Amino acid sequence: MKNSRRNTSKNSFPGRLKYVSLAQSIQADIESGKFSPGDKLPSEINFARQHEVAYLTARNALTLLAKKGLISREHRRGTFVRHAHNKKRIAVLCEVSLKDETAYFYRALIKALSAEFEGQALVEDMYDGRSGVSEDEDWQRSHAFQRFRADHSNCPFDGVIAISLPEDWEHPAILTSLPSARLNGYYAQPDVSLDYADFTSRSLSFLNDIGRRNIVYLRTLPELAGQMADLEGISRAVQELAIPEPRIEQLIESQRSPEGGAIERSAYQKTLELIEGKIPLATLPHPQGVAGRVISSQRRGIAGWKKKTNRPDALIISDDIGARGVAMALLKRGVRVPTDVTLLSFATEGIEHHYGIPVAKYEISLAEVARTLARILQQRMEDPAVEIQPRRITGQIKTGKEKENEIKPANPSTLIRNIRSANVAQGTCANNV
Repeated sequence: MKNSRRNTSKNSFPGRLKYVSLAQSIQADIESGKFSPGDKLPSEINFARQHEVAYLTARNALTLLAKKGLISREHRRGTFVRHAHNKKRIAVLCEVSLKDETAYFYRALIKALSAEFEGQALVEDMYDGRSGVSEDEDWQRSHAFQRFRADHSNCPFDGVIAISLPEDWEHPAILTSLPSARLNGYYAQPDVSLDYADFTSRSLSFLNDIGRRNIVYLRTLPELAGQMADLEGISRAVQELAIPEPRIEQLIESQRSPEGGAIERSAYQKTLELIEGKIPLATLPHPQGVAGRVISSQRRGIAGWKKKTNRPDALIISDDIGARGVAMALLKRGVRVPTDVTLLSFATEGIEHHYGIPVAKYEISLAEVARTLARILQQRMEDPAVEIQPRRITGQIKTGKEKENEIKPANPSTLIRNIRSANVAQGTCANNV
């Protein structure tokens, strides 16, 4: 007969999630003055006993109130009513899972966003990954999006920051009414984007200045209509500098952002094929250049890396994880860097990888990315009708001479073992090294 007491208490909450109703009851007590700003609230256990609910229900209710900014929870001190509870709630949505060991960029960006929001009366909640759905399924069916939907229903968000989400992420009515700031992803016009046109243009200019003209571009961006800025940058640089067209190798054929480990393995294998002259003839569409010139769509094989008349003297790669695979392949085949070839990679300021060879970098600032996203979102929350021009985040070329140690590749097997050891805790290394 233990079940006879179920829902008989005057404090039970039938008809909806108990922790939501309990949170509303506590919020009513705060707003009525029963609990004043600065007052210490009863413990989770005491709330559970008082309202005859489970301990976890009381805990979830207080967590919900903390997200609303009504209370603060201090370790070993207790839970207190805030003096001011006008904090905005911001949801950060990201298709890439932060649990992916190679998701350095996304984890660092979330950290930068948290630092940007600190002290600005904003509270951010993170929803990431494609858990629960396959690559071909709608991201809106993922566990992350379902959690977001439930949390928004219980305690509405004031804005959304979307990072690398599918093109149709904002179709549901739950999102169309929310102010948002969007980074890259698959949007036709994101609010903030990393300037890959500047990356390729400036990289080619840098390599031309140091006498490198036989260049291969290892491309990791999705083959989508809205993701051709890097190829436009190449077209512009080829025309303005009057340099030979770089050979372009598409590493990833996926329509979605692949995991870093897949990029690294693909870059490793492609570089080995370049060295050994196994790249077949293929075609890749290119956008029209700024003055009407079209880069050749022919991707020529590189037969015989060691033949001075044909081998590349520079490699550009659009991903710093992929650069690890390139470095592994160069070390394995004993290619001297930078004597035989210069390697230049897109990179993020503050994220360091151990390559074992000198790598020039085009570095962008995550602090600037986070600051720009936060400002755009705040402007839209203050005035939903405001018109904001898309922003492109540019970077700077850094040779890394002050950071990189000059390593002689006389014993490549030893260097490869060192790189494996350094990267084992950071992500999946290239296979079959």
